[in-house]
Amino acid sequence: MIKRELLGFTSVGALGFLIDFGLFNLLLALGSIALLSNFASVTLAAFVVYVGNLRLSFRHVKIGSRSKSIWRFLLLTIVTVAVNNALVWAAFHALGTPSALEANAVKAFVVALLFGVRFLVMKFYIYLR
Repeated sequence: MIKRELLGFTSVGALGFLIDFGLFNLLLALGSIALLSNFASVTLAAFVVYVGNLRLSFRHVKIGSRSKSIWRFLLLTIVTVAVNNALVWAAFHALGTPSALEANAVKAFVVALLFGVRFLVMKFYIYLR
């Protein structure tokens, strides 16, 4: 069961990754500041990931209360977006004005760092059995 959940979570996460990095780079190319671009892209990707995981990764789980699940997910999203932005800000602050390659490398590192945490929180807190 956990292999199926992890495979689904990874697949949905890959879609979220594409949305996150695509929007991030589009907004940067349009002249937006990096932290605003990061906030917008992470937030949109998070909502796509919630729906994707609900319908694919954890579809076998009976959710007692959809509204409780949504509120828990919103809490997770707020925390992970804040952590994501804090880590991105810290790295950008250390780098000065990062190149597009450096900015994407920082984002990729942060996404990888938060991947396991998000899976565990979704499995054991948001999508309860």
